[in-house]
Amino acid sequence: MKKIALCLFGSIGFKEKPKKNSEDIIDPTFCNKFFEKNLIKNNNVDVFFHTWDSIYNKKVTDLYKPKSFSIEKHLNFKINLKEYSLEFINFYEEISEQKYYNQTPEQYIKNFIFRTKSRWHSQIKSLELMKKYKEENNINYDFIIQSRFDLIISKLNLTTLDKDFVHLVNAPHQNIDQLHDLIFISNYENAIQFIDIKSNLNNYPICPTNTLPIFFKERKIKFQKSLNLRDFTIFR
Repeated sequence: MKKIALCLFGSIGFKEKPKKNSEDIIDPTFCNKFFEKNLIKNNNVDVFFHTWDSIYNKKVTDLYKPKSFSIEKHLNFKINLKEYSLEFINFYEEISEQKYYNQTPEQYIKNFIFRTKSRWHSQIKSLELMKKYKEENNINYDFIIQSRFDLIISKLNLTTLDKDFVHLVNAPHQNIDQLHDLIFISNYENAIQFIDIKSNLNNYPICPTNTLPIFFKERKIKFQKSLNLRDFTIFR
């Protein structure tokens, strides 16, 4: 059995893609069944998570029995558009769409930044919890798996994965400037480098799928699109 650190992050799961804070979320029991069946029962897994306060606080803790976790009230992230460079403006295709529908591009971008900051904050918090626990207990993990809470994993074979790479879902519909951000499987050294993204968010495109190729290139992190898209689904 492989020794795995499963770092879960984000909201438990929204019924629809949120435009701002929402309590319209999904019971975590459903996705947990897939994590249990296709990952946890076949490996020696330590779970760590960060999520946002909801009616499912106790349930999600009871389901995953984490080694360490954090549940926070929703943060009011500071959003200042002047802090963001126009260097990556070509990635923001949604602006013209907002104008077409007579909506405010500025408000759209602010909502987008809010969601992105919330996401990275949560993902990095879960990694920091794992890092602290690992160092305090002198544990070596075969793989670190970073995943959204609301992911349905229908199949996952770790035995074929090269530990020198970050393994991602292969999404054929994405363009050359994007990488899928549903789940990351890597060694410990590559995983903890993600922690540095939080303090550099303003230097990247807003969307995580555009941030990843630039971040990997800067850090000389090797990656492979090893995971089949049909094996991973967001539960909405």
